[in-house]
Amino acid sequence: MVRSKGGIDGMAFGQSSLGGVFMMKGKHLFSLALFWVALAFPLFAFAQTPNRLWERANKSCFDCLNAGDLNSARSACTEAVGTAEMIKGDLTPLAQSLSNLGTLLSRLGEYSLAETAYARSLKISEQATGKESTMAALAAVALGLLYI
Repeated sequence: MVRSKGGIDGMAFGQSSLGGVFMMKGKHLFSLALFWVALAFPLFAFAQTPNRLWERANKSCFDCLNAGDLNSARSACTEAVGTAEMIKGDLTPLAQSLSNLGTLLSRLGEYSLAETAYARSLKISEQATGKESTMAALAAVALGLLYI
């Protein structure tokens, strides 16, 4: 850097060199910022929220269960439960996912794990919608049918 009467590189005395860079390249920085905003917008606009991810995983779980593809259903149902646990404020997706997982585990003959999933689904359903709700009643019926 060359020192002149006015300071470094012609900047006023007392002005930082960093400030001078921003002052001298203001137009370029604005163009660069605009470029990054234009580049990043599609990434943020189409970002997958936990709700969207859960909806996709839950649908896949449900479809695999109905088709009888239990191996694919296991990974889809597990993914749905994991994704539902990331959703803030709404416990109903988690209760639904646990119920689906319980159904899968019951079909696989893993009754102890199915019982755990159904019991957790019942507890969460009661917390989310109340003990007298339809969702809680369905969770209780699913758990009860496991013992028949």
